[in-house]
Amino acid sequence: MVKSFWTAFRSTRGHWGPRIALGLGLALAWPGFSSAQIVRGQVVDSVVGTPITGGSVVLLDNAGTEVAWTVTDEEGLFLLRAPGAGQFRLRAEGEGYRVSEFPPFDLAADGMVAYRLLVASLEPPPPPSEPDEVDAELLIEQICQGEDVPGLPVMVGLVRDAITQEPVSQAEVVLTWSSVPIQLAGFVGPTEDNQGAVLTGSTGFYAICGTPPEVRIDLRAASAGLTSEFVSLRFEGGGVYVGEDFVEMPSRLWRQDFEILPREQRTASVSGTVSDTAGARVASANVEIVGTSYNTRANLFGEFRITGLPPGHMRVAAEVVGYQPVRTEIQLGVGEALQLPETALRMRPVATQLAPVTVEAEAPTSRRNMAEFERRRSTTTGTFVTREEFMDTEPQQTTDVLRRMRGIRIRPGTGFAMPWLITSSRGARSSNACFPLVFIDRQYVGTTGNVVVDNAIPVEQVEAIEFYQSVAGLPPEFNRRGAVCGVLVFWSR
Repeated sequence: MVKSFWTAFRSTRGHWGPRIALGLGLALAWPGFSSAQIVRGQVVDSVVGTPITGGSVVLLDNAGTEVAWTVTDEEGLFLLRAPGAGQFRLRAEGEGYRVSEFPPFDLAADGMVAYRLLVASLEPPPPPSEPDEVDAELLIEQICQGEDVPGLPVMVGLVRDAITQEPVSQAEVVLTWSSVPIQLAGFVGPTEDNQGAVLTGSTGFYAICGTPPEVRIDLRAASAGLTSEFVSLRFEGGGVYVGEDFVEMPSRLWRQDFEILPREQRTASVSGTVSDTAGARVASANVEIVGTSYNTRANLFGEFRITGLPPGHMRVAAEVVGYQPVRTEIQLGVGEALQLPETALRMRPVATQLAPVTVEAEAPTSRRNMAEFERRRSTTTGTFVTREEFMDTEPQQTTDVLRRMRGIRIRPGTGFAMPWLITSSRGARSSNACFPLVFIDRQYVGTTGNVVVDNAIPVEQVEAIEFYQSVAGLPPEFNRRGAVCGVLVFWSR
């Protein structure tokens, strides 16, 4: 018999997201207690995994009455005897930790169960002087239970009420990031943002198993009219950029807590004007804080103002028919009234799409001079495929083409990171994923760990693909840091 206690979170796209273990129970056989009902286990810190010594563990019956009580030893272990069979639940508490009650469980006559109880601290724990990578990985395994993507950061934390400091259950932690890196702006059209959210459990605890690396992630927490500050993170180079500050990470585990306040107590604002590249004002543009419900519409003179904002790093976006959408980054202080410069939101006019006109003609075999591609195909050790060759398979997405290319491994992604996890077979036997670099028309755009390939270059735009499994034979123009995991080169039509 195996017992597990979980809190499940639902993403904004309607799929079940990462699960957070509030207590992991394993039915064990222990000698010497055949005539009693035994509950035993261990109490540990929910983030760092250290045992909690001297904490109290109370056994409650179905009516909420305390029927047994004990104190954890130096290893966080406890043992309780129930007065009889029935339904019970556990409550754990310790100095510096939140009082935590866990879901009910059934205990049979002469039965025995064991639980590992994860409790949340009142304050973020200090970083250990000598971080233990093994302990961090074990904790990630307990938290994510198979939903972890090897090599990607895992984010955990608490959401509290800023006034009462009480944990907030069922609060949303919202993430926004672009699937198309900023290097592609202007090459593949307007970028689209990915957005997802997880809900906190009864202790205010949340986790995200598989956070996209090397892209900017905007985060915030919200619940019933309450909102937190905005946080900007970028996981890169063995650490994380918090805003502009770099923090080294001894493991893949990152803790990000939030404190939420009523929106009426958030008094920062941003104002400005929307204009075109010639300096003329653009009327009626929609202006928003990316990834949020904060938005307004510019007046006839292109003027706008968004109020009631929390502090933090955020992006302001403007769009209107007939112009290319535009964005700018801002940093707001507490209660700051920020006036954007005139040049911050200047929009480039674009042709307005008219009703479609059907034109029939024989499609050209190629829109690009492929001499360079063919030269490398005959002189290097890479894997090459052209549109003429892969269209016979009737691919629906670019990843359908990649599945047939030697040295590329594709499996379903998890969490918010990727719909598909594209790795080099060089890392197939490693615990860490090996993400190839991605180039589109000679332009480096990131890795398959942060670029959603099917969005960045849809299959109908692909003219040819090159893949180099290692730096051996790799053309110099594609050789850069990270190339040991392979290089994917796409050529558009």
